[in-house]
Amino acid sequence: MDIDERVEYALAHTEVIRSPRQKLATFGVTSVYYHLVTEPVYSESTGEARETVIRDGRVIAEQPKIVTPTYLTRLEGFGESARRYVDRLAAEYPHTPGLFYSYRNEPKNLVIVSDSPEAVIYRLNEKIDDDKFVFVPPEGVTKVDMRD
Repeated sequence: MDIDERVEYALAHTEVIRSPRQKLATFGVTSVYYHLVTEPVYSESTGEARETVIRDGRVIAEQPKIVTPTYLTRLEGFGESARRYVDRLAAEYPHTPGLFYSYRNEPKNLVIVSDSPEAVIYRLNEKIDDDKFVFVPPEGVTKVDMRD
């Protein structure tokens, strides 16, 4: 499987088990803590998932900015099709405002455990439900809620 096929496979087989309670903040920073539970890549060759990879961290959505398509034409790091789309928007609607969110991922831990992904998800959910999982929010963040 090449890298594009792996990405497509991962996207098609990704499932959100628990969605965050909070919504994206319109006038501030949103911080969402996560647990990502996956099978290790090498399980593909063995055909069995006897181990599970757990990654945790947080995704931070910075305070959104009100921007125009013309502003977006100055951004870097997008592919050619995205560039064409933004250029077309800027040509057709140069002064139409929209919200621009920027995201940052802050990975924290990576752990490999000897158990199935289903069992790991069950235990993580129990810990979250029992409030055994406590995060210290970063400076400036006043509320973090991982429970449903």
